[in-house]
Amino acid sequence: MKSASKWVYALLVISIYIAVKYLRPLSLDVVGSDVNLRRVIYYSWYILPVLLYLWFSWGTKGVWKRLGLASGLPEGFLYGFLFTLPMLLGFAFIGQAKFSDWSLELVVVSALLPGFFEELYYRGFAFGELYKRAGWGFLLAAAFNGLIFGLSHIWQGNSVGETLGVFFVTFSGAAWFAWLYVEWRNNLWLPITLHVLMNLYWALFDIESTALGGVGANIFRGITIAASVIFTLRRRKPRQITREELWWRGDKKPDLQSP
Repeated sequence: MKSASKWVYALLVISIYIAVKYLRPLSLDVVGSDVNLRRVIYYSWYILPVLLYLWFSWGTKGVWKRLGLASGLPEGFLYGFLFTLPMLLGFAFIGQAKFSDWSLELVVVSALLPGFFEELYYRGFAFGELYKRAGWGFLLAAAFNGLIFGLSHIWQGNSVGETLGVFFVTFSGAAWFAWLYVEWRNNLWLPITLHVLMNLYWALFDIESTALGGVGANIFRGITIAASVIFTLRRRKPRQITREELWWRGDKKPDLQSP
């Protein structure tokens, strides 16, 4: 693929992100105040433009493989659960669990929907297409991905310091999810499981109202991150990200084998 074509695809990905960012609020204003309808519209913006882009550029075959959803669900769920087990146990110890407030709606709204659709959109699509198709190196693609992911969460901050903290945490989380996505050979189910379960434990045990968290929460979150990184470095070989490809991958194709 010629360099010019790569930049065309990069601009398409960035343009879709900008369109979603500014058109989604307008569409929500149109539909009114019905909560369920607003949720449908909100998350439709995460998947419909992505599927249309992939179908037009790749065809109807191989779309789920491009996104990292074609295989690897059992492995992704198993290791996602094991990696987040320290958070589950730790939050159960330090959190303020209100069992009367637990509900299916809490699980779906706080964990399942954002965890699945944000990973599909930010990692499977935005990061994935820049890294796999546009030839961006890991650091460049992950930095852009972390920037847009972090900016999408800064509304959680109530002060300058808190806003910067939320941005740093979500930026770092985006880079971590992207790294796992690549090193586990295009298996998006692992970042999805991690994202869903981390959100779920955060909500069920009423840890914090923002992604920043306190000292105790971040200790257990840090253990989860460390466990996933150490296990991946020891088990997933050969490395999928090399020094030569940190900034620019050129025409080298990524490993899209089944996990």
